[in-house]
Amino acid sequence: MVLGCRQADPGGHGGGDGGNPSSETDAGQPGTDGGDAGTPQDGGGPGGTDGGTDAGVPLPRYPGNRQGYVNPIPAENQHAGDPNWRSGFSNPYAKQIEGYADRVSALAGDAVRLMVRSDAARSASWTLYRIGWYGGAGARALASGTAQVGSQPGCPEDKTTGLVSCAWTPAFTVTVPGDAVSGLFLVRIVRSDNIGILIPLVVKDQRPADLYFQSSVTTAQAYNDWGGESLYDSDDGVMGGFAVQVSFDRPYASDGGAGQMLRYEALMAHFLERNGYDVSYTTNLDVAREGLDGLLARGAFLSVGHDEYWPGEERDAVQSARDQGMPLFFFGANAAYWKVRLSNPGADGNARVMTCYKKNPAADPLYNTPQQTGRYRDPPINRPEEALVGTMYESWLLFGQPWTVQGSNNPLYDGTNLHDGDTLPQL
Repeated sequence: MVLGCRQADPGGHGGGDGGNPSSETDAGQPGTDGGDAGTPQDGGGPGGTDGGTDAGVPLPRYPGNRQGYVNPIPAENQHAGDPNWRSGFSNPYAKQIEGYADRVSALAGDAVRLMVRSDAARSASWTLYRIGWYGGAGARALASGTAQVGSQPGCPEDKTTGLVSCAWTPAFTVTVPGDAVSGLFLVRIVRSDNIGILIPLVVKDQRPADLYFQSSVTTAQAYNDWGGESLYDSDDGVMGGFAVQVSFDRPYASDGGAGQMLRYEALMAHFLERNGYDVSYTTNLDVAREGLDGLLARGAFLSVGHDEYWPGEERDAVQSARDQGMPLFFFGANAAYWKVRLSNPGADGNARVMTCYKKNPAADPLYNTPQQTGRYRDPPINRPEEALVGTMYESWLLFGQPWTVQGSNNPLYDGTNLHDGDTLPQL
């Protein structure tokens, strides 16, 4: 985990002093004390993102002037949750029912079309959930309805690239409530025989929140092998065993259809919202499309979970934001490792096709151009991830080895009752 990275500059701008939350009355003014005490309700949130100073030079504050701004997260989490949001149905991964949305992200009020295939024509119920704390329930229902689900046409595969892209007819449409707070969302669809799926969605907003939580949809799609093709597999042996193109117009094969949202991101959302942090949510695709201005409208950037595949536009925007004083937080390993290319914009303006030539980058038709794909660290890209994250990714698989505690005075060990020399077996 890498926390609070800032690019040093000749003027003495560095990591800052951590600061305290800034209140709505002074959020837009530079200061030397890191802001006032603040509360989550008045736009500060625990921790703050204003940075303070480290050499007598005030850092810019992000976001900018927030006169009258109110953090909606504490009030949102006062609503009653549904502790059964992940239960009450079965998903045997046998393709009885599967589906995808026509977009990865939406705004409050947007109509999202759901493409659903069922191996038998049946009635189904659906519920739109927002993931949060909600007193420990973990999610709350914002909308619900019924639909008929049935057969859909097959999804053709491009035998050259491995691209599997579906063109299914919408089964129903979900309108995101107009007062919905930005967050990680799931559409749960359950057939009348109690077999169901989950379809992920990120709801965005335009508010100048303290924290900007990125859902790593590009990495989830890279690993998605629905239809036998992913950037790690190719049933048809494309490019030495890896597909070079994947589509968002297909279901997720893992985690009941939720991709990697539950596995890598939901628990972080629970933590942040339980503690009242002022957080807004986005995706890699949105960061790439909105660029630097979209980032600087918020506080700190949070790379959460498995965030391995980055479009070049995202890398440019995040690095530029860092250079202008925006704090970056990386809560996972292997971030910004592969460079991908986006194409085929969909209903939300975001790409529906992602390209990456991993096995043989020189085979990329755009090789040796600014749009080429491959590992960021490799020539001719030559942009190693450590230039952004501060560390380089490497992997040695040691199975069955204990974790031996060292440096137990590190705050990461607070509350664990662990001491130097203690071991945790099989970790």
